Amino acid sequence: MFRHILNGIEVESLVRSNRYRVSSEHRFLSRCIDGRYENADDLPALAFPGADVGDFAVVMATANDYGFTIDIDKAFLSFLKTIGGVEHFRYHSDLHHGQTYPASGCGHWKQINMSPEAYRLKKDQIDFINHNLNTMKKNGIKENLLKGEHMEGAVLQLTGDYGIKPRFIIETDEGKVETAVFVYQRTLTDERHRLLARNLLEDKAVRLFEGCGEDYLYQALSDITDNHLLETIGRLAKNLPVFRIAFDNKGDFKIINL
Repeated sequence: MFRHILNGIEVESLVRSNRYRVSSEHRFLSRCIDGRYENADDLPALAFPGADVGDFAVVMATANDYGFTIDIDKAFLSFLKTIGGVEHFRYHSDLHHGQTYPASGCGHWKQINMSPEAYRLKKDQIDFINHNLNTMKKNGIKENLLKGEHMEGAVLQLTGDYGIKPRFIIETDEGKVETAVFVYQRTLTDERHRLLARNLLEDKAVRLFEGCGEDYLYQALSDITDNHLLETIGRLAKNLPVFRIAFDNKGDFKIINL
């Protein structure tokens, strides 16, 4: 399968055409970094590895790596409160894998299941997520089924109050070429993790070491998020260029090749 690798000029064209301001109403609604989402008007801007499946995995991995105590059931309820309720929980599969088991077509979740130790996770914690995915599915929380092949030609890390729709048509010497990008939205992730850290502590879902508080937990979540993101990019997008897209308040942006 041919995959067009994007250069800086092509990324600038994609961003200029596909940027959109974050909706205040659905600020913490998430999607995966996967580039196969349709360019819908209601596409969540908060792009995160594995969507909400991946984000809750970060919570457990943070406790494992930093060594503090976590009540996994309380932590899951705190996470659901942070995103606005179970009805807002987002995860996906694809038409290749169908709905054999929840999130079966999510590359990030597949990598976690294959190599839990690389993501600082334990098997019983992965089983906990899979059990809750099955329960939510039975209760009508549907997963997105993504269509098509992986055509991503770059990885974009966004800062600012904008999202990017992932699919794009590039004009080349050989004609029009369909392409896409992996997208990670750092600003919205940080905002949600600030609230998540507060909720985890208020709900007594975690017990930190003496002298550690909300800021410590937020920084720990950010650290493990970066680890998970880099691990999956290294596995699924290791030959792709990585660009940081920094938006200002007016939607203008700077592109930094990482």
